[in-house]
Amino acid sequence: MDKDQVQQEPMSFDEAKSIVKEALAAKMPAYTVEERKELMARMDRRVERMNREEGEVEETAREHEEEATALTNVEEKSADFIEAREEAVAAREKEVAAQEEELAAEKKAMDWGGRVAYRAVIVAGEEFGPSVDRGGEREKRKQSVKKLRAMVEKSGHRDRLPKEDPE
Repeated sequence: MDKDQVQQEPMSFDEAKSIVKEALAAKMPAYTVEERKELMARMDRRVERMNREEGEVEETAREHEEEATALTNVEEKSADFIEAREEAVAAREKEVAAQEEELAAEKKAMDWGGRVAYRAVIVAGEEFGPSVDRGGEREKRKQSVKKLRAMVEKSGHRDRLPKEDPE
C-alpha cells in the first residue's frame, strides 16, 4: 500500500489488524509458551534483584545517615567537653590570679608590718641610753622592746631586728 491509498480509502478493521501484526512480527519475534514463561521468570528475577539492590541502597543510606548522626553527636559532645574544660581552666586561672593577688597583698602587709616593728624596736632601743632614765620608764620600755622583738620574730622578720641588743 501506498501512502496516497491509505489516505484516500478508508481501511477496514481486519486490514488494520493485519498491518499491525505484520509490523509487530517484523520487530518482535514470536515466542513459544515456554520461552514466554522463561522470559517472565527472567523479568521477575530482574525485578527482585532491582528491589533488593534498591533496599541495599536504602539500607546503606540509612547506615551512612546513622554514622553521620553519631559523628555529629560525638563532635557535639567533644565540643561541649572542650568548652567545659576551657571554662574550668579559665575559672582555675582566675582563682590562681586571685590567690596570687592575695599572697602579694599579704606579703606587702607583712613587709610593711616588719618594717614598722623594726623601726619601733630601733626607736625604743635608741631611747635607752645610759643617761636616759626618767623615773622607772626605762624598765617599761625594755618590756616594750621585748614584746616588739617577740612580735617581729613571730612574723618571720627576725632578719630585720637590729644586730646589737639595746640592753
